[in-house]
Amino acid sequence: MGGGYMQRIASVARISFASSTAFATLGTALTTLVITPLFSVLYDIVFGQDLRAPDYTRIGYAAALVALCLSVEAGITSKAVTDRNLGVFEEIHMRRSVDTAYWVGSSIIPLLLSTLTAAVTIAGVFAFSAGHDPHMVIKVIMLCPATMLMGMLLGVCCAGVGVSLPDPYLADTILDAILPLSAGVIVPTTLYPDWLRALFHLLPMTGTLTVLTDNSTGNIGRPLCTDILLAVVWACVGLVFVRVAVSNLRNGKRRDVI
Repeated sequence: MGGGYMQRIASVARISFASSTAFATLGTALTTLVITPLFSVLYDIVFGQDLRAPDYTRIGYAAALVALCLSVEAGITSKAVTDRNLGVFEEIHMRRSVDTAYWVGSSIIPLLLSTLTAAVTIAGVFAFSAGHDPHMVIKVIMLCPATMLMGMLLGVCCAGVGVSLPDPYLADTILDAILPLSAGVIVPTTLYPDWLRALFHLLPMTGTLTVLTDNSTGNIGRPLCTDILLAVVWACVGLVFVRVAVSNLRNGKRRDVI
C-alpha cells in the first residue's frame, strides 16, 4: 500500500516535470525563476517608497514570502488545469474522493522551483538592503517552509474552485491580486481599519508577515499555526468544489471534461 502510494506520487511528479515550461529553455528558466520574481519584489519596494512606507527592507522580505506562496499555488493550479484539459483530472478524482497522492505529486515540482525563486529574491533583498541584517534573513528563511505549505494548500483551493469554472485560472487570478494586500506587504495590517483587518485575517499569510516586525523569535509558532489552519480550511473548500463537479458529471448535469 505504502509503496503504491509513493509510486503514484512519483509518477505525478514526473509528469509534472515533463510538462513544465520553466525548463523549456535557459531563457525561460531565467525569466521564470529569477527575473520576474525580482521585478515583482522591486515593484513592491518602489510602491512602498511612493507611499513613504517606513521600512523598505521589511517590504522586500514580505514581498519575497508572498511571492513564494503564490508561486507554489500557481504551479499546482497550472498542473490541475493541464490535467483537466487532457481529461486526466476527471479520471483521477472520479476514482477517489480525495486523492492526496495526486495533490502531493502535483506539488513537488512547484515546491522545487519556488525554492530556487525564494533563494534568489531573499538574496536580492539582503544584497540591496541598507542594514544587511543576517538575523532578519534567518527569520525569513525560518518562515519559508510554512509559507510553502500554505502555497500548497492554497493551490489545492484555487485548482479545486477553478475546475468548475469556464476560466479555471479565475481563483488564482483573484488570489494574486488580493493576497499581497491582505497579508500587508506594503503596509502592515496593524495599520488597517479594524473591519478591514478582521476581513483579511480570513486569508493566510497575514499572521506570518507580522513575524517580520517582531524582534523575538519565540512568538513565531502561533501566527504560523493560525495561517496554516486557515490554509487547510481553504484547501477543504477547494476539495468540496472538486466533489461537486465530479458529482454533477456523474449525474449528467455536466458533460464537459473536468
